[in-house]
Amino acid sequence: MAISIRRYTADTVRALEHAKRRGLATIALTDDPASPLARLADTTFYMETEGVTILRSMSVFTSVVQTLATAVALHTGARSRQELLVDEQLLADFHVYYED
Repeated sequence: MAISIRRYTADTVRALEHAKRRGLATIALTDDPASPLARLADTTFYMETEGVTILRSMSVFTSVVQTLATAVALHTGARSRQELLVDEQLLADFHVYYED
């Protein structure tokens, strides 16, 4: 799954391209049919990003991601817990989060 809105991050586009080359099923959450993610993904969800000010809102993205993650966890059952632990270990191995 790749998520990006206009000005699309190059790393996100490259990651989705890599997933496609590996033959993985891909999903994009983006803001516009002209998004580079939309042309790459097998399935694309278009999210509204208009906020009440000039700043774009990410509320819809957050809600959809939480809903999809919950659906996957319920569908996969106990297996998803083990996979989350593997993901957490990768995050730790790559020092993704700042630690005091």
